[in-house]
Amino acid sequence: MHERIRQMIIVFFALILLAGGGPPAQGYVLPGPHVLELMAQKIEKTHSLQVFQKILIRRPGAPEGRSVELVETLNFRFPDALRSDIRSDDTRRLRVRAGGVVLTVIDGDIVADDANPFDGYAEVLLFASRRSLQARLAGLGLNLDVSSFGRAGDRLAYVLGASYPDESLHQIWIDKETFLPFRWLVPGAQAQDAQDRLEIRYLQWRQIAQTWYPMQIEFYHNDRLVRDIRVERVARKSSFPEKLFDIQQLRSAYPAPERGVLQELQEVHETIENFKKIYE
Repeated sequence: MHERIRQMIIVFFALILLAGGGPPAQGYVLPGPHVLELMAQKIEKTHSLQVFQKILIRRPGAPEGRSVELVETLNFRFPDALRSDIRSDDTRRLRVRAGGVVLTVIDGDIVADDANPFDGYAEVLLFASRRSLQARLAGLGLNLDVSSFGRAGDRLAYVLGASYPDESLHQIWIDKETFLPFRWLVPGAQAQDAQDRLEIRYLQWRQIAQTWYPMQIEFYHNDRLVRDIRVERVARKSSFPEKLFDIQQLRSAYPAPERGVLQELQEVHETIENFKKIYE
């Protein structure tokens, strides 16, 4: 009798595992660079893209519906150029990445690029080749020598940068079936503390011509939703004017303040800092 009960228990747990109730078996996992190659093939970028979207920033303690709303236009010129124009009622921010150089202008003044983690979400969407994306992710601190299988609900994923279920390391989750990224964990995003974590979720992927783009992106800081991007329209472009991404020309149009007038620009600096607090 006891032997029969033991066999029934074994069969019961075996059925649970077969149904997907247990942790994913690791076995052989594709190397990180190979997974990125398959992802790059999936998100094929044959044209430039222009994206119109709204950013909803949720302040701590603010009731639902009382978010700060920003309007953003993104211009993607593949393989490695991106321009972001953000505006609110009283503030403008321009950020251009081209040729590995970044320029940030707030209210007409060039400011130091502080590698805002909330801007990093677009890095996955920008780089058209596996090698360029691999180099960028490695530069952001993701260890592509480590890959594993993970599970989010009933969704299986390749976890690049960590051994599942360890979530203390920088990692990106790529759907095992579609090869589309849907989760990016950035530890220590707001402070030098591994317990402090930013999670980016890519939702509602839609095919536009030959490429794919997420129509909603959510940002969670320590499991609290702090930002929500809602894409209103994605337009395919054959090309953009070169001046949009010409950082040298933009530097001439928006010169950095000279040392002699820094004191006079203190109020401008305070305005910039206030904007950063809202934006971050």
